[in-house]
This record gives sequence, structure tokens and C-alpha cells, in this order.
Amino acid sequence: MTVTVNANAEKEIKIIVNGVELKAETEAIIIDNRIMVPFRAIFEALEVNVDWIPDTGTIIGEKSDLIMELQPNNKIAKINGKEVELDVAVKVIDGRTLVPIRFVAEEMKAKVDWEQSTRTVTITTDANIYENDNKNIVNTVGEASSENIINTIKHLTTQPRVVGSEFEREVAIFYADILKSYGYEVELQSFPFKTLSIDEILSINKNKSLDFNYTTFNGIGTNVIARKPANLNSNADILVISAHYDSESITNGVIDNATGVAAVMELANMLQEVSLDTEIRFILFSGEENFMYGSRYYVSKLKKDELERINNINIDSIGEEGDLYPIIGTFNGKANELTYLFDEYLNNQSLEIKKGPPSDYIAFEYAGCPAVTIAQYPSMLLTNIGGLISGDKIERIDIQKIKEITDMLYAIIVENFLRK
Repeated sequence: MTVTVNANAEKEIKIIVNGVELKAETEAIIIDNRIMVPFRAIFEALEVNVDWIPDTGTIIGEKSDLIMELQPNNKIAKINGKEVELDVAVKVIDGRTLVPIRFVAEEMKAKVDWEQSTRTVTITTDANIYENDNKNIVNTVGEASSENIINTIKHLTTQPRVVGSEFEREVAIFYADILKSYGYEVELQSFPFKTLSIDEILSINKNKSLDFNYTTFNGIGTNVIARKPANLNSNADILVISAHYDSESITNGVIDNATGVAAVMELANMLQEVSLDTEIRFILFSGEENFMYGSRYYVSKLKKDELERINNINIDSIGEEGDLYPIIGTFNGKANELTYLFDEYLNNQSLEIKKGPPSDYIAFEYAGCPAVTIAQYPSMLLTNIGGLISGDKIERIDIQKIKEITDMLYAIIVENFLRK
């Protein structure tokens, strides 16, 4: 899936650095979804001392205590001697050496924004925009961090996260603390759960039930709820971004659903300093593997006026390697009040609307709330061998798929709900 809109391909790309338009002998171009510019022009605009070694074509940029080294046709850069992989290699075209502008600017501690409608890159040099008290990256530039995504997946998948287990509770507390550090209002919602039989699941599905009239329970599960109120509007619409963090007992839940949790956590990171006209809630549900138990419980506790304002975008199993790509899943496979956002952003390209697989968005549908799930389905990895799910390994993750979904959702949210 590509999230680049090509409707304005005929327009040249404009680059503004600290309020001044960048002028270069060669126009900026897009290669593999990355904007490339002549290295000397961008280095000088950022007040970076630049040197060039003709024999190897090596570019050396130095500013303050940072030294950057780049080489043509090489995806490995060096930052203070440490190797860093680029999304796209440095290119030599018509005798001009072009470098990825976002990588260069961000490594030089600049803030980068991209306006699709005008094809304008805006760069501002502003120290101290990258770290908070916990030294987590504060991402306000609209591009997800692959490093953050993979670190979340690695942390989550050391063992199964079965609803009601000790590790499930540890995970809930851990991510609640991270969300608090981002500045969100955070609540741990405990719920008594019952392991459901097939007959009970069929009855719930038939009746779209949000009732919990059980006499016996198997344990206590935990939902993690982070909230950011809308700017100046206590009765604003509510956008719930959700993913389930529990897994079955026979898997560490890499695909299903550490991938979705990683996207939600990175979105929360990216949006922490963005002021919106819509209230946003990031929710990590548990009990999804027990027929959406945690999300149905959450929805059952919402007030009527909240239900009338809620929309839900759910993320479940999005990063498996291979040719399959995520879909926009709806309850009946048809467009609804939310799907138009994706159509508009993607210019009606490449993302299909289909009947979604079971996941937490169904709980919101039961309550009459517009909801979609972003899911890569069916999975290739759900093969039970010797009581374990084979192939559900980090090595089988395609980080780029998760990153593209996260970047897409960030753009949709900012374009449609940003404070005007």
C-alpha cells in the first residue's frame, strides 16, 4: 500500500527552511515516497558545515556536536560514527547528489512538516523538540518511528498475554505509565470476565449483546484508556483509536496483536502535542480473544451522550510479511461514516473496503457507533503445530506496513480534526 497521493504530481515541490524558500539548481524529486534534494543546498540552508570527498563521493556534514556521513547508492549513513539505515539510498542524478531531506533535517534536530495539497515541505530549526522527561521521542513531524514500533513489539512478545494473567496486568500498567508520560489522562479499567462457550458467543453475536449477566467469573481483565479532551469543546465528537493487547495462551501474539498495539502507541506518541477539535481516546483492550470481552464491557459502561459522539478506528494484525496488505473492514463490508476519510486521503487508491474479521470494532457497532477495523486478513501464520502457533515471530514482521498505516492515520487525524 502506498499512502502518497499522486493527484498533484505535476506540481513542483516547494521547500521552506525557517521561512525562506530553498533554491537549488536541481528540483526536489520523490523516490520511493521520500523527497530528495541536492545535498549542498539543504546542508547550507540548515547552517551545516559541508565537505565532499571526490574519490568516494562521501558527503560530510558537521553542526555542533553532530557529524553526518553519506555516500551515493548507499542506504547506510553514519551519525557520529554509528551506522544508521536510510529508507532510500543517496542518489546521483545528472551529476547532482540527492539526499533524503527528512532524514537530514531531523538528524540535525529540525522539525519537518509536509503539506500534501500544496506539495510543500516546511522545516524549522528548533532545539529541544525531540525529548521529554522520559527521553522518549516526541514525534510532531508526521512520520512514525520504525524503532519505536519494533521496540514495542519486542517488549510485548516475551510471553503470552492471556486475559486475567499476571503478565497481562504488568503490560497494562507499563503502557499506562507511558501514556501518562505523554500527557494523557489515563485510566486502568478492570472488568470481571467469564470464559465464553460457543453457544454464548453465538447468542451474543445474534443479539448484539452488551449485557454481562453472569453469575460466575474466571478472573479480572484490564483495559488501558488514555484520553485527550478536545480543544475548548467538552461536547466534541470522540475518536477512539483501539487495539487489543491480549493474546491466546498458545502464542506470544506477535502478529495478533502486538502489531496493532505498536501502531496505537506510536500514534499516541505522535499526537501528544497536537491540539485537536475532537476528543481522542487511545484504548488498549484486553479479552478480545474471548469474543471482544474487554471492548464490549467498555462500551456497555459508556453514557448515552458519549455513544452518540463516538467513532472507532480499530487496528488488528497489520504487519505480517508477504503480499497481503491491510484492508478497511466494516461490519457489513460496506462504506460508512468513517470510510470516507480513508477514501479522501488515499484519493480512492489501493485500500479496499471489505467485511472485517472479528475484532473490537464490533462492540462499537453493537452500540450503533460508526466503526472500522484495519486488518491484514486472513493471516498466513495461524498454523497450530504441537499446541503452538508456528511462524508467529518478530522476524516475520514487515515494519514498513505498520509504519504506513500509522503515518496514514496520523495524516487523516490531523487533516480532519486539527484545531483550526
